[in-house]
This record gives sequence, C-alpha cells and structure tokens, in this order.
Amino acid sequence: MKANNLLKLATAGLLICGMMSTNAMAASTTGTASAQIVTNISIVNTAGLSFGGVIPNLTTAGSVTVTPGGAVSNSGVTLIAPLANRAVFDVAGDPSTAYTASVDSTINLTGAGAPMIASLSLAQENTGSTLDGTGVDTIYVGGVLPVGVAQATGSYSGTFAVTVNY
Repeated sequence: MKANNLLKLATAGLLICGMMSTNAMAASTTGTASAQIVTNISIVNTAGLSFGGVIPNLTTAGSVTVTPGGAVSNSGVTLIAPLANRAVFDVAGDPSTAYTASVDSTINLTGAGAPMIASLSLAQENTGSTLDGTGVDTIYVGGVLPVGVAQATGSYSGTFAVTVNY
C-alpha cells in the first residue's frame, strides 16, 4: 500500500512540475482605455409653423404649402394675414458632430370644424447633418395643409415632434 501511495505522490508531483513549466513561457502586456464625454444635443423651437390666414373655396377643396425653405403657395384657397411661415428649431451640441433629425410625418390640426391633417417635412441649415464648428445648426419644418370645401371658420392647431440624435 505504501508503494501505491508513493506512486500517486510521484504522479501528482510530475503533474505540478508540468504545469509550472508552462508558466515559464507566458507573457503579458498592458492595454489602454479612454472615453470622451460630449455635450448633450438639445433642440429649441424658436418659431412655430403657420399656414396663415386662409379663406376656403366654397365649391372645391384646396391647400396651403409652406416649404422648409420658406416659400409659400396656395391652391384653391385665398391667403390673407396673418402670413404663413415655416417652423424654426435651433439645435446645439458637440461642435462638428454628425446628427440625425426627424419630424412627425403628419400633424392633426383641430378646431371649429372638421380636423385638417397636414403632411410635414424638414430641412437642415448645415449640409451633411453636422453641427457647425461652434456646435449649432438650424432645422426648418414646412408642410402641406389640405383645406376642405367650405372649411368652418375658426382657429385650428396641433402639435408635432422634431427629434435629434447623435
């Protein structure tokens, strides 16, 4: 029995020596880590989208178009004061950083009569959707408002979202 224990002890010793010799060939190095904290992106509405004063046609539907570029046109309706204008949003964040912007595709304007659903579009001042060297950009939103035949007189309004992300 002593010989058997001696054999087990010798085998265990050889295994331990074998494991130790593997470590003699090991190598290690160090790595680096870094982080850059950037300015949060923000957006502020500085002017609302207005389709202006509209006189509907009594026999046919019409529309008012306000482009993100600020051009205004009408079809089948008459425009009066107040004048139509595009919405303006100021964006601020990390200088020279690319970002994305999106706007709700439609807005439901409710008021005295039947709701009117306008389609929306946006344009960014800086090309390439990048904040300028000071970290700012401007977004413009326009839309097309269909006006029903003899649309009821009164004020109509609604809200829409513009979202910006890095």
